[in-house]
Amino acid sequence: MSKTSKKAAVAILTAGFIATTAFSYMNIKAGEVYDDSSIGISSALDRYVESVQVNNTNQKQADSKEKTDTKKTEQKKQTKKKKNTKKEECKYPQFKDKCITNVTDSVNIRTSADETSDIVGTLPVNGVATVIYKGRDWTEIESGSCKGYIKNDFLVFGDEAGAYAENNCSKVAIVETESLRVRENANEDANCLTMVAGGESYAIVDQVTGWVGIALDEETFGYVSADYVKIDFALNEAVSVEEAEAAEELRKQQEAEEAERLRQEAEAATEETEEPTEALTEADDNEPSADETEAPTEEPTYTEEPTYTEEPDTEAPDTEEPTTEEPAYVPSSGSTGVDLANFALQFVGNPYVYGGSSLTNGADCSGFVMAVYAEFGYSLPHSAGMQSCYGTEVSLSEIEPGDLLFYSYDGSIGHVAIYVGGGTIVHASTEATGIKTSSYDYNTPCKAVRIIGQ
Repeated sequence: MSKTSKKAAVAILTAGFIATTAFSYMNIKAGEVYDDSSIGISSALDRYVESVQVNNTNQKQADSKEKTDTKKTEQKKQTKKKKNTKKEECKYPQFKDKCITNVTDSVNIRTSADETSDIVGTLPVNGVATVIYKGRDWTEIESGSCKGYIKNDFLVFGDEAGAYAENNCSKVAIVETESLRVRENANEDANCLTMVAGGESYAIVDQVTGWVGIALDEETFGYVSADYVKIDFALNEAVSVEEAEAAEELRKQQEAEEAERLRQEAEAATEETEEPTEALTEADDNEPSADETEAPTEEPTYTEEPTYTEEPDTEAPDTEEPTTEEPAYVPSSGSTGVDLANFALQFVGNPYVYGGSSLTNGADCSGFVMAVYAEFGYSLPHSAGMQSCYGTEVSLSEIEPGDLLFYSYDGSIGHVAIYVGGGTIVHASTEATGIKTSSYDYNTPCKAVRIIGQ
């Protein structure tokens, strides 16, 4: 029998007993003596009814408590579910298990969570790393070829890292197809300005539905289809001690080679200077008499001969050609960064040539910097990334003429320029523009280095 049926049966039985008892009381006459059996039945019935009422009350209380407990349990589950859902939400999923440096200079990566432990590398400004284990004070990270520990004070994590990158790092569009058309406007019918290759990264200057505006240089930009590019932050990876040492060793080697080249050139220049002196002495010894020197001037053949008037014109380019290859201005050993900047400005307008290092016939960005610094006695590698490991890093608020500014694309340094002062740089920009001047912040520099002082 169900619980409800039992309750109904008890109610009916109770009602029957109550009705019978009431009927008995109504038939008792005054002065009559109560029958003991009737009194016993009545008392038993009263006790039974009372117990049933108590049980019903207890059951109602138990049911109410059960409902309350169930409701509380359900509320707890819902609250926990909401907390877990909130915890799982991630605004910047690309920074899950990632961290970024929030420093104005590079931070050391150490072998253990101890400030006295060995340094295995450095993580630069806007440097990104994968979090292996986050402790209370130190975090084990991995970036580039480096793996080690950094204090938590110098890092931001997860969504906080994403927010930091949003506010402090520039964005780039990475081409994800073999080649991609860059159009004049955000329209597939617009004129095609050029084609860009897969894997290349460009600073983003605009975003509209289905299109991304990219900067080909600081003056030229166009639109590419958003379907074929990946948008990401421009971040840097760590540089290991071994990589820095290799760069330093290469720098020393190139400096030695450059010093030897300059020595040989100086010797050659000395020999060239001595030879004309000896020839002049011989000419003086054999100088013709006045009568001999006057004789040719009287003959009209020499002045009228067209060969002599045309010959200088044909020979002039040959005499000027060395100046085209080697700049006439040779800085002194005591030159400053201002002198270097002024020297570099002489080559504005000359062509950009990928892989080139000629100041006049064409150079790419690092080749231009390498050639300019070579004139001042400094030997740099033909690589923007490697050049960033030279000299002393300075903050952007402290840059001076002659300093090198580096620009990051796709997480690595991809461009270098020479700061000339007044918020301006000179650099080998693109094939379309050649060597030119630009505003230093046409794209946010990721690093500044000083090699030559003022």
